Amino acid sequence: MAEPLPISTPVGTGLPQPDRLPSELGYDRRGPATKTRQNPRMFPVGDDDSQRRTTPYVTYALVGLNVLVFLVELSGGDQFIEEWSFIPARFSGNPEANAVTIFTAMFMHGGWLHLFGNMLYLWIFGDNVEDQFGHLKFLIFYLLAGSPRRFRNMPSLRNRACRMLGLPARSPASSAPTS
Repeated sequence: MAEPLPISTPVGTGLPQPDRLPSELGYDRRGPATKTRQNPRMFPVGDDDSQRRTTPYVTYALVGLNVLVFLVELSGGDQFIEEWSFIPARFSGNPEANAVTIFTAMFMHGGWLHLFGNMLYLWIFGDNVEDQFGHLKFLIFYLLAGSPRRFRNMPSLRNRACRMLGLPARSPASSAPTS
């Protein structure tokens, strides 16, 4: 390892600068900007599945279902969103009748970027988790992991009619222009 430079040594003097991170970790930005194992990109678009033992049918089905529900959400508009999103005030008033929205809201997204980000990471990491857990356990894990987030803000939103899927609630009063 190189000797540390004195604190007063200015940057860019031509003296060798100590690396903060080992270059073998892929953080050396002085090298070529090509994608290699030594130079990973910021956003992953895939992973090494050479050790995978099973085909991730559940992951494929969940990605397809999320995309399908989003397309139906776009075509159904506000009526679809009101009916199938989790709304704390409505759930507090009648939990039994609105229990299904705990799960249906998991498949709804607030926009294309929201959908793309979620599906990217489900595609990359879901197959690995499914391979380790097995198909049925992974599906149960997916459904149970997404359910509790609906209740995280319940105490503060119990009497509010906001939709919990990334879209703000709109009512005639809130859409009127303010002066």
